[in-house]
Amino acid sequence: MTRDYSIYRLSDGIIVRSMRVPDAVHAGPPALEPGEGWIEGVYDWRAVRVIDGAPVAYTPEPPAVTANQVRAEAARRIEAAWPLWRQMNTMRAGGDDYAAMGAQIDVIRSASDALEIMDPIPQDYRSDDWWP
Repeated sequence: MTRDYSIYRLSDGIIVRSMRVPDAVHAGPPALEPGEGWIEGVYDWRAVRVIDGAPVAYTPEPPAVTANQVRAEAARRIEAAWPLWRQMNTMRAGGDDYAAMGAQIDVIRSASDALEIMDPIPQDYRSDDWWP
């Protein structure tokens, strides 16, 4: 028979290690470093935090979206609508297609500009709901 322990930092509740101790050598709770606590059981450090001595499900906050990510999405959408080879041919030919291309790129850039100044930028910035 064994006993399972998870060791966590008291400062933020993050589990730093887990251990399984056979009953034959079990002499009480595991040795701890300063600033650590323990709970019985093995818990996944990615999915659990220890709050007030009890395991609590944890879902990390997604990283903040940056303006560069929005600009990259705008570039992807422009390239999908007007691949570079097509842009070059359209610019060389001029005419109505050139004006239509410029107008469509301007609309995508305007949507990108509007997203870039939001604080925070929405996590679903790639959704078609934000783009023309």
